[in-house]
Amino acid sequence: GQRTSDFWGAASNVYAKGYETNALSRTYLDRFHRERDAKFRGRVNGAHYTNYIKPLTDLKLSYLGRKPMSVEGRPDKLDDWRQDVDGLGTRWEQLLPTIRLRSAVLGWCPVVVDMPPAPRNPDGTPAAMTRAVAEELGIRPTAVPLFPANVMDYQLDDSGLFEWVKIRTDHTAQETPFAPKTNVSRYTIWYRDRFDVFEVYESEDSSVQSVREISRDEPHDFGMVPVEILTHSP
Repeated sequence: GQRTSDFWGAASNVYAKGYETNALSRTYLDRFHRERDAKFRGRVNGAHYTNYIKPLTDLKLSYLGRKPMSVEGRPDKLDDWRQDVDGLGTRWEQLLPTIRLRSAVLGWCPVVVDMPPAPRNPDGTPAAMTRAVAEELGIRPTAVPLFPANVMDYQLDDSGLFEWVKIRTDHTAQETPFAPKTNVSRYTIWYRDRFDVFEVYESEDSSVQSVREISRDEPHDFGMVPVEILTHSP
């Protein structure tokens, strides 16, 4: 399986538990004369490394979140959305600490603004609806914080804005508790006016793999690639 450090990044290991104690080249201990690797590795693994990174990072973030942000002239609709930013009742102030922590530890945090699927016509095309109907059906934007590893590729225009972004998310599918597991990788390619979605299915032992197209040239009304990169500083 994929190592945690491959996905979260080495900085997350430093934040979570300090410097890795199994790296023989990154230790303050000196090797004894004629000490074998196995013996030295055992001493290194048993050594105590005080984690200064986590409390210092948490202290900085606590100052940033100590007081709620105030913005004058914010539209009422935006204030309403901030009371439920993910469709699950999560307020923006509750989601923000997750984004801040990922930005601080990993350097940046991508956030996708998505929408629940709209009802379909009999021919499979999205049904036209007014904003009032969409709100009544609960179809509203949702903010989804991701990790840098979820951003597989992208392209910028001359002004530095996204032309397209390829996002990958992974989950495990299992028809019944006793059925074999299938690893599913979903790729979403966001453009400024549309998006494509396809999934790659792989058996747990990697012996069977298939690809299924979920949607192609699906339109959206954001008017831009709905992916925002959040950082503490430029």
